Amino acid sequence: MLSVLRKSPILIKEPYPHFIIEDCLPDDIYEQLEKEWPTEQLLATEPFDDGICYRLKSDEMLKQGVVTDLWKEFAEYHTSPAFYKEVKNIFGDLMPTVKDIEHTLSPRGWDKGGDHIGSDCQTVMHKPVDFSSRTPHI
Repeated sequence: MLSVLRKSPILIKEPYPHFIIEDCLPDDIYEQLEKEWPTEQLLATEPFDDGICYRLKSDEMLKQGVVTDLWKEFAEYHTSPAFYKEVKNIFGDLMPTVKDIEHTLSPRGWDKGGDHIGSDCQTVMHKPVDFSSRTPHI
């Protein structure tokens, strides 16, 4: 199973809602993803944060032939309505209920027209830094 939530994590509500998942993927899947890490594709992207960070986002990962089949399958699942439902099951009422999620969610760059929720799955390479380049996001 490719879901990083396969272990049914427990929600921790303080200091904010979150969960921690140790060994979220089976070793064989993790090792294959690591072996197939899309270094060339990542480095071909436009660098972020003054050149310290490269991101390969789902709008590219979901295109045929950009990444390996396993990476594409991983990105497809983690941008899908099924994954959204897994996350919703963990966060419960802390997340809004979305009717007809299959027709209102789409991966970055794949909006079917009228979609209300965008999802993303990214591979990221980052130069070592002594500060966070991460900005607030949801």
